[in-house]
Amino acid sequence: MRTTTDDDELDELRPEYYCEDFGVMTRRRYTNPSFSIRRQLGAPQIAGFYTITGESLVVMVRWPGGGLVWNTPIALHVQRRGHTSVHRIVDSTRLVQLALALIIIAMLVWNGRQKSGGLHE
Repeated sequence: MRTTTDDDELDELRPEYYCEDFGVMTRRRYTNPSFSIRRQLGAPQIAGFYTITGESLVVMVRWPGGGLVWNTPIALHVQRRGHTSVHRIVDSTRLVQLALALIIIAMLVWNGRQKSGGLHE
């Protein structure tokens, strides 16, 4: 835990640093009082001989009287006998949502061109 102003001044100079928020370690990418993006490690869970820690991407937007927080999982850190392996998580639901959004946009553009082509003829 930081207690001196010297540490705070050093943290402002470094673009990435680790800090402890609410009992979990976070790696800050961009920090602003109203907007932040960071990678966050969850609490380690022990399963047999393995220690498993989840990592997520957190985007926070704050405004007076409220805010918005968006989380998505990005990796699992699995540790055994001092060796850690990182397993990336591919969020298939997010990929399907993106594909559907692109298909809808393409259909709207195509439909708009069909309608505008008929008016000029």
